[in-house]
Amino acid sequence: MPPTSPGRTDLLIHLFAFLLQAGLLVLTGVASTGTTPPWAFTVYLILAALSVIRAHEAAARFETRLILIPAVVGSAIVGFCLIIDMPAMFWGFMVPRQLPVWVRLIWMQTALLALHPGFAAWFAARVHRAAEAIRSWGCLSPLTWATALAAGLALWLIHSQNVSSDGYDWLRYSLVPRQWALYLREPLGTLIFRLAVLAGQKWFHWDPYISISLLTIVCGILTVMLLSRVIAWFVEPAFAAPSLLLIAASCGFTQVFAGNIEIYALLQLGLAAYLFCAMKYVRGEWSAWAPGLAFGLLFCTHLSAGWWAPAFLLLPALRYKTSGGSPARDFAAMAAASAAPVIALALFLLEYRYGGNPSEMIAHFFSDQVMNVGTDAAMFHNIVEYLSPEYWLMQLNVYFYLVAPAFLLIPFLLAAFRSWRALQPRHVWLALMAAFYLAYSVVWRADRPYPSDWDLFSGLAVPLVLTLCSVASRLKVKTDALRLAFAQMAGFSLTYVFLQLLRNHLKATDWPLFM
Repeated sequence: MPPTSPGRTDLLIHLFAFLLQAGLLVLTGVASTGTTPPWAFTVYLILAALSVIRAHEAAARFETRLILIPAVVGSAIVGFCLIIDMPAMFWGFMVPRQLPVWVRLIWMQTALLALHPGFAAWFAARVHRAAEAIRSWGCLSPLTWATALAAGLALWLIHSQNVSSDGYDWLRYSLVPRQWALYLREPLGTLIFRLAVLAGQKWFHWDPYISISLLTIVCGILTVMLLSRVIAWFVEPAFAAPSLLLIAASCGFTQVFAGNIEIYALLQLGLAAYLFCAMKYVRGEWSAWAPGLAFGLLFCTHLSAGWWAPAFLLLPALRYKTSGGSPARDFAAMAAASAAPVIALALFLLEYRYGGNPSEMIAHFFSDQVMNVGTDAAMFHNIVEYLSPEYWLMQLNVYFYLVAPAFLLIPFLLAAFRSWRALQPRHVWLALMAAFYLAYSVVWRADRPYPSDWDLFSGLAVPLVLTLCSVASRLKVKTDALRLAFAQMAGFSLTYVFLQLLRNHLKATDWPLFM
């Protein structure tokens, strides 16, 4: 698709709107917070209508109305975030309200511009050009590593300044000797944190907060490098780069790498490594031990990886349908390889912290310090809670905060249902991973009331968004039209995740959100 730019008239309208709002803010108070000024909604309606009208024109040009979906849904989300004033009920949508009015209004204009087909086409061309350049450099090129270093520096400059109660627990467990071995739900993760803190103290005299923050950033760089290879296996080549951007535009992915003092950066890295090994195995390039070992280490990092076990057990069948092999022999090899790190770490912990007493270790595992740590010391929700509208509203907030791109991709795919192509076995396998982790997010009770535990289900981001992108990239729609729609959704979602990153960097008090 040839690079284009928004029409000059539309850019002038956006520029005039920006100057008008800047002038009004100077008169009413640039640093004001709270309710969005009434006049801002007039500007919003004009700019939203402009993006939708241009999307309608582009739909006629590309002979598909799907381009309208991101523009309409995205504009509606912007309006809802501007007008909503119920933090207890819609905390997941309240990020714009946590920042000064001038930041909120800049985001509003930027988000609506990202939905404009003219800008989206320009953005898609630039993304394609950048992806081709990075691909031509190769993984070992100095330019690739310079880009990774720049990305890491950017994450550090905007790293989270908020340390939740869970974050303080991680600092304590990684700082106090032998305390890490008490956190049996993430045994390998706590051990890695402990080693990172010790290394930072010995070699650089860093505080634990600095060591863990830098560790999360390194995890982010490595995760993106691995995912860039994996995505090309699931998604059609023309949409690999936009799909990676949509994953990066999920707070449940990017925020955990921006100095968030939690274990989920290691979980995302472990997941990316496991998917990479699974891809190599299914293609027939690696033996069964590779995904088995990767899954065992992933499970030791965070036990919630057990919800991906059904898909893991189906890997030999997927390999058999894709490139042949012996399912029974591969299953045995995978089971042995995955069990090895789990058994080794369990025996080490048993001797190291529990004096070789299995009863003490099991009792601690099921105590209110490990598994039964929910809001009422229960692992799972009571079935009666599913009849409550408040429960499903809570889930809506969690999902929007974690995977905002899904709120554009799902309506887009529903509208394009008749254009779906038959899924390949690997796409069904990936969807199974997303489905079981989604089930985990429905039945599992958070340790603390939301939004304190907002990142609990951040492992959902990659399999869910990647599944949706893999389906969307195979639609029976013109490639240029699909690329434009992907660019609309990626551009809009990136503006929102940047707002989330900015909020967590600047708002060092009053965390979490309204509590």
